[in-house]
Parts: sequence; structure tokens; C-alpha cells
Amino acid sequence: MGGASMLPDSAVDVCKDTFTYWIDLPYHLKIEVLRNLPFPTLRNFMFLSKECMALSSKLKPEVNGVFLLHEPNRIRQNANMGNCSATIIVYYLPRGTTDPDLRKNYTIRFTNINEGCTVSREDDLRVANTGPTYANESCYAVSMRVLFNMTKYMKSEQISMEIGSVRTEVRHVLDELPKTASLSCERLTVHAHSLAVLTSLIPHVNPGCRLWTYDSDIFNIPANVFIDSDIFDLETMKSAPLFYTNASCEISDHQLLSLKAHCLYLKAPYVSARGINDIILQWLAGKRKIATVYFAATSALNRDVVFKDVDKTGFVPEAELVKSPFIKQWMQSHFVPGFHAGMRNKSGDLLLINVGTNFCELVDPYSEYMPRP
Repeated sequence: MGGASMLPDSAVDVCKDTFTYWIDLPYHLKIEVLRNLPFPTLRNFMFLSKECMALSSKLKPEVNGVFLLHEPNRIRQNANMGNCSATIIVYYLPRGTTDPDLRKNYTIRFTNINEGCTVSREDDLRVANTGPTYANESCYAVSMRVLFNMTKYMKSEQISMEIGSVRTEVRHVLDELPKTASLSCERLTVHAHSLAVLTSLIPHVNPGCRLWTYDSDIFNIPANVFIDSDIFDLETMKSAPLFYTNASCEISDHQLLSLKAHCLYLKAPYVSARGINDIILQWLAGKRKIATVYFAATSALNRDVVFKDVDKTGFVPEAELVKSPFIKQWMQSHFVPGFHAGMRNKSGDLLLINVGTNFCELVDPYSEYMPRP
């Protein structure tokens, strides 16, 4: 067979603008076609009909991250967004590449106009079109609803939210969401003018998500601002493998024992030496994994209570620890002044402990998963 014999006998009818045979394709081929579409194209396709929505929702394309920004100054500085009041940016990798430097973005802008909100769309800094206008609704309310609607049709490594001073309005939107509405991602980061918004947000976060929360005014957080204790009774908090916050938490010793996180960073004025002791005993019994746990601004810690009922045969004094060059260097570079010691459980795992008057840090220096904030 020569090359010429491969040519068709008659001209092929090629349609450049439309594909009229879509309806005749079997289901599995439709899915395969959609799987190869760029994210913006797939996003546009899903709103063409109910069938398109159903097909697209089966795919759940993977994206690197989804970012919601409510701070106008930050938006204009970082994304050149003109006069918009809020924006959602989706970062994704083109089909067939894993190079993060090649990632592209899909952006939705929300602009306050005449007591309403106008929505427009961008792809790689090109304005695609102007979408609907929502009368008598602010950008903050509309953008929060859009975020929830978007993310239920995708798989995202992380979702990041920056919520400005309109927390009351945002909480109202969150409280009106159906109980089934959820944010599904591997990591959720929340920067908020007030972390009180977490009370309304956390119930909508899928269990198993790593959680970072920051009060926007990092260096001037009022001492009487707390993350409410009720949040720590939610399954999302109990199952989170990591929880970090720069705010004070109304978490009790009893609630602390229910958290499964192997990484914890929090200010905990209601956590006592007894609560920390219970955490250590859980670890010794093999009922808890610890990569790094840090409690700041605790109640006054009695060292004897912290180590109560700890098997002395597993206790490793500091003088013994520093014989290891690795451990010595690690402690010098990570631990602040305090009482330093270590202990080993029945599996031989090492836990380093640093106890001060109002803080305590528990660290496995060999942990593969030990992020620093």
C-alpha cells in the first residue's frame, strides 16, 4: 500500500465552525472529547444545555487552585483588575503538561455598578465577554455564590479566599447556602478581616481538607477575638490533617483530643497542661500521629503535669538528644528557649518536646510531612 492509496476517493466534508454529529456520538466518546478540552472551553460548554451540564459535571476537571479576592487594593495590585471589587481566578495546566510555569488562568471579575454587580470573564488577560448584571446585590455576595457553584464541578488542589470587611454580608450568603453545598479541595486558606466568618464557612468544607486561617491584621489581632469553640465540634475540623491559625481559639482540652490533625498551630488560652499531657499519652499509646503541634498563649503550664504518667523509660533528656548532630542542629534552628526533652514510644519513634510557661511544641523531627507556617 503506497501513500497515495490512503487518500479518500472523494472530498471530505470538513465543518470548521460547528460539529453537527455531536448528538449521534455515544456517551463514552462525548466524555473523551470533553476530557481534551481546555478548561475555559469546557466551562463555556457546560452552560449550553442540561445535557452539557450533566456531561461536564461527570468530568470534574483538575485545576491547580481557585482564588477569591475581596480586597480591591490587593486585586488591582496583583491582577491589574481596574475598578473591580472582587475577582475569582482559576489556575490550570494545559492538557498534556505538568510544568507549573506553563499554567494559565481563567478569571471572573465582579464590578459594583449602580447598586448592582456586573460579571465579566477573562482568559489569559483577554476580556472574553461581559456576563449578567445582578441588581441590588454586591460583588461580595455574588462572587461567593459563584465560587461555590464553580468548585462543585472541578477538582482543586487548593482554594484560597480573601474576605474583606463585609463579613456580615458574606456570612449572610453562606448561611443561605443549602446544607449540601460544599467546597472540595485538598487545602483551604482563608484570609479574613474577621475570622468570625469561619462559623458560617467551615460547615460547607469537605472533611479531610487541610486548613489555614489568618486574620488579615496579622500583627494587631485584639486579644478578645476568638475562633468560636463550636467550630471544633464539626467533623471538618476533627478530620483535618492540618490546622493553622494566627488567631486565638476557644478550644478546650476535651475538644483538643478529638482533633486528628498531625500538624497544629494555634493560640490556645483554654488549653491546659493536662490537655497537652493527654495528647502526649495518645501518641505514646499509638492513637495519634504527630508531625508538629504548637500551642501558643496557653494557660500557665506546669511541667510536671505535662509529663504526668509518662513512662520514664522512654524519656530522653536534652543532654542525650544533643549527642545526635542532626537533632542538635534541628533544635537550635527551630526551638525557642524552654525546657527541651524527648521521648520514644513503643515503635521507637522520637518526639521532641519544648515546654515554656505559656507555650508547648511537640515535634517529630523525622516526619515527612512537617510544614512550617
